[in-house]
Amino acid sequence: MQVELYAEYDTKMLLPFLRGSQHYKLEKAYELCVKKDLLREQVFILGRMGNAKQAPAVIINKLRDI
Repeated sequence: MQVELYAEYDTKMLLPFLRGSQHYKLEKAYELCVKKDLLREQVFILGRMGNAKQAPAVIINKLRDI
């Protein structure tokens, strides 16, 4: 719930929350960050999920779309 609130109303506080809390589901938070196009948060969550190799791909693919 808190992840959703930060993503909707205070995105600059979402990454500090993700870093400081363990009380959220990684998969759900990642899906929300993808939906909201929050790249830094996506990369951080991928690292926490053990998908650190996928994180650069997220950045590269996003830059390719620009």
